[in-house]
Amino acid sequence: MLISKERLLDEEFGGFVLMARLTILNPLCETLRVQASGLYKQALAEATKQLGAVTIYDVEKIVFTSSRKEGVWEPDTLFRILGMYLRREARKLAASNEDLRNLADAVRAIAGSSSLEPSPKQEGTKALEIRQIELYEDPDYLNKHYAPIDLGDIFELVPGPGAPPKHHILLAQPCDMMVRFEDPVGERKRGVTDGVMVEVVIDTAPAGDQQRVKYDPILMYRLDYYQKTGGHAYVDFSTARPVNLTLLDLCAMREDGKAELAAFDKTPDGLIPSWKIHNHHIRVKLRAAGERWDAIMTACAGVAKSQKQNVINAVKDSEFGDLFGPNLWIPFTPTKKGKNTHISFECRRIRRLNQPWAGALFTAYTQYLSRAAFEHDYGSIGFDAPSVLPAAPEAAE
Repeated sequence: MLISKERLLDEEFGGFVLMARLTILNPLCETLRVQASGLYKQALAEATKQLGAVTIYDVEKIVFTSSRKEGVWEPDTLFRILGMYLRREARKLAASNEDLRNLADAVRAIAGSSSLEPSPKQEGTKALEIRQIELYEDPDYLNKHYAPIDLGDIFELVPGPGAPPKHHILLAQPCDMMVRFEDPVGERKRGVTDGVMVEVVIDTAPAGDQQRVKYDPILMYRLDYYQKTGGHAYVDFSTARPVNLTLLDLCAMREDGKAELAAFDKTPDGLIPSWKIHNHHIRVKLRAAGERWDAIMTACAGVAKSQKQNVINAVKDSEFGDLFGPNLWIPFTPTKKGKNTHISFECRRIRRLNQPWAGALFTAYTQYLSRAAFEHDYGSIGFDAPSVLPAAPEAAE
């Protein structure tokens, strides 16, 4: 590491001390990383060995039968088992390695012992990038691998023509959203149809400025480091609206994450078995809805121009409401070419809030719904209230 002579001046001397500390830490931290990586490789080798000892009978039952039944991608179950072995072996090796423990003690004695902050001239930190990877799932994985919708999925919606897009996050019980292979086949249990979408309010204050969003932990939930700049965002529980899960399912059936479907589309090969059946069921229902919608629109061809748009909106909401509604508040456009009906919603899945933060958000929402409600407080009347109350506004004629 190079340290500028300018740092020996009084006004820069704190930076000199900081750089000297980092110079001492550099070889220690590098050795720590190398040793930790070596132990991790040993743990991975042992975990792979233990996974290999699982009998083909158990692999068939645990990885494939259970995953198929629950509507889970089989490799995810396999990675879950491997991760369990890996975590156990890595911790065991780390706890018993005296060199690693001594190195950690040595670095701890030096690192963070000073209140000095790095100079703005120093190389940028990767802390924000790493934290965002931990908090949020990348849309490329979610959409290109057709990951089923889940608690914490975040969608970009366009509320109307020319309107700026808004972000909403999905809240629903994860078990209720599972599309299983049986009971019923390719559908959700207990007739579950709806979840809740809550708006994500992004704090647009410039970096370093005081936040513009007034955060109330009872009425809101903070999404840490939501923006690329590291700025936060807030889930405003008061904006919650019901949403049909089948509508959002369309996002999980396309590589671009858009809520679009054509009735005679080919089922994507990457969908897991239960979702292939689910996709087929939706397309069959879309064909029927498209035929009814087309027939009614043909019959309404002579409607006066002044009323035509109202009729179009009413008919499409009625005919597609059974499949994607009935509260169709997300704008959508149906089109028909020959026998093929295509429907497109102004909705796209853009990321996911990972567990356990998604679970914490859901808990916060249930607490918001169950918060105590009291009668209004009249004890202060006559003490701090104005002596003359303003007149009530008159109703418009």
